[in-house]
Amino acid sequence: MSPTLSARILAGATERLERRVGAPPRRARRGPSGRAWALGALGATFGLGALGVGWGLVSERAAATPPAGPGMGDLWQLGVPLLVAGALAVAGLVVWRLAGWLAAGQGDRWLHAQPRRRIRWRWLAAGLVIGATWFGGHSLLVAALGLADDVRAADVAVVLGNEVLPDGTPHARLKSRLDRAAGLLRAGLVRMLLVTGGQGRTGHEEADVMRDYLLARGVPADRILVDRQGYTTYDSAVQARALLGPLGLRTVVLCSQYYHLPRARLAFTRAGLGPVSTAHAPVRPEWHEPWSLLREWVGYYVYLLRPYPG
Repeated sequence: MSPTLSARILAGATERLERRVGAPPRRARRGPSGRAWALGALGATFGLGALGVGWGLVSERAAATPPAGPGMGDLWQLGVPLLVAGALAVAGLVVWRLAGWLAAGQGDRWLHAQPRRRIRWRWLAAGLVIGATWFGGHSLLVAALGLADDVRAADVAVVLGNEVLPDGTPHARLKSRLDRAAGLLRAGLVRMLLVTGGQGRTGHEEADVMRDYLLARGVPADRILVDRQGYTTYDSAVQARALLGPLGLRTVVLCSQYYHLPRARLAFTRAGLGPVSTAHAPVRPEWHEPWSLLREWVGYYVYLLRPYPG
């Protein structure tokens, strides 16, 4: 081999080696990124929530009457917290992205010039994401516990008050609670009914309206106890103990909407009644339920921390 050819081969090999050494390293194949997992989780949350809400609406509207126990319509109650939690999580991620955008100098100069504001945005975003996770988990647990009736034979079925319409008739939510309690009485699962409520915004005494509704449906008057001081669930629990104790009645079944029952059970148990079981009232889906779930989320921890009479 001639010296010239050897020199050319050596020069070519050297050039290829230099290009290979100077080239950026190839990225190793990895699994899905954290962003992909986050987007997948959000997609699954919204998908399951939409499926639950849609299926619940279709099945409830197809039914002539709502089922007395858990049914396919109850998927609505499971879907709503998923949708709300997903919306809160998306809001948190949007705020987090906006904070990063501002920090990168791509936003308004006034905001970018003040690091404290960027930190506040970050805290807001983190709070929204944490709150979404907390709310979603809590609400799913509330739905699971509220829909899983554990009705046992008891002394009294307690019907917790709700809205009375301006014409003096109970709202559909309240009717469903009363019908459930009346069914327990007819089935021999309870001996008495206690209706508890205060004066509502329309000026009517909830407890009196509830009593009249039960009387009109054939419930004997001597089976109905009335408490007109139940302005809140806490008041109803405390009043129930004071009213039922002297009568020798202690075991109760609570009748209310599913999202209300975990907080109500907590209040009645800590008030000194028990054992406490629950029977959720069948009701058609309503658009106010996201607000009810948010209210119960906060209310549960308020009731957990507040003192109860000994």
